Amino acid sequence: MMAGWKDVAVPKPYPREFRDDVVRVARDRDPGVTVEQIAKDFGSTR
Repeated sequence: MMAGWKDVAVPKPYPREFRDDVVRVARDRDPGVTVEQIAKDFGSTR
């Protein structure tokens, strides 16, 4: 028996304010700071 779409766990989207903060930090980052480092600092792995 195959699982239906209702059985698939889908992560909730990040709140708008959180996304705005991440984008602001990424745009204003210092030279040498990678997007991967920023994602790690914010606790994001996707």
